[in-house]
Amino acid sequence: MNNKMDIVAIGTNDTVLLFSAVGCVPIIKESLAEVEKTIFQLAKKSKIIFIDEELYEKIPETIETYQSSLFPMIIPVPMKEDGIGVGLKKVQKNVEKAIGINIF
Repeated sequence: MNNKMDIVAIGTNDTVLLFSAVGCVPIIKESLAEVEKTIFQLAKKSKIIFIDEELYEKIPETIETYQSSLFPMIIPVPMKEDGIGVGLKKVQKNVEKAIGINIF
């Protein structure tokens, strides 16, 4: 891995490679253990980690570890056509937390 990777995207297939078009470093990992290890390594040198929302749901302990930290921001995104809505639910929760009501 590079020494400086401010924004990365982690997924399980080639879809994650599309993130390189907007300046993200794409990382393909197949197993949950590899994903958790990668997040741990990236936490020291990355500001934003986009992660496939299906992976995001499967590693709640790892996500919780970095939940209260300013960096890295771990953001779930759908990487398949039929996303499961985890990213949208997280945005709704954060908006409600910030302004005190659910506007969605």
